[in-house]
Amino acid sequence: MPVDDLLFHVRTTQKLINIIKLYYNSTPYTRFGIHIRRVAKRYRAISTISASVAAQHLAPGGFIALTGAKAALEGTPSMIGYGMAKAAVHQLTRSLGTEGSGLPADSLAVAIMPVTLDTPMNRKWMPKADFSTWTPLSYVAEMFMKWSKGQDRPKSGSLLALVTKNNETQLVVE
Repeated sequence: MPVDDLLFHVRTTQKLINIIKLYYNSTPYTRFGIHIRRVAKRYRAISTISASVAAQHLAPGGFIALTGAKAALEGTPSMIGYGMAKAAVHQLTRSLGTEGSGLPADSLAVAIMPVTLDTPMNRKWMPKADFSTWTPLSYVAEMFMKWSKGQDRPKSGSLLALVTKNNETQLVVE
């Protein structure tokens, strides 16, 4: 989609959603420092670009949803770059949620923190996993639809864990 079409879509629908979810399992190896910087840069860039577009083009009352990670609320020794980058997304979200952030009036900025989203690729690569703990994409879509209509919105700047157990998903404010 060309940038002009994307910006038109953002302005007309009054929302900007960033639900890009990248999966990367970083493990320590010889080029440890380079690896951490590369992973952290990749994750931060997506959210930073999204926030910049939102600051310039989001309509008043719109929302931006970034993808954080519940794991990054604590240490992530086997995936340090990922944890650092997601912690940066959490900080960006909290900052965007405060007055003077550059977002328009009555905007909503949140970070969703799914553990595992129920996607065809996740099922393909993790066929023996317990799918009853995975968050359905329909749950996320319905939640975003409500927010786009101004319904059941959390406080701007919130970090929202999507916790699914026995096929039941709860939204937990962290």
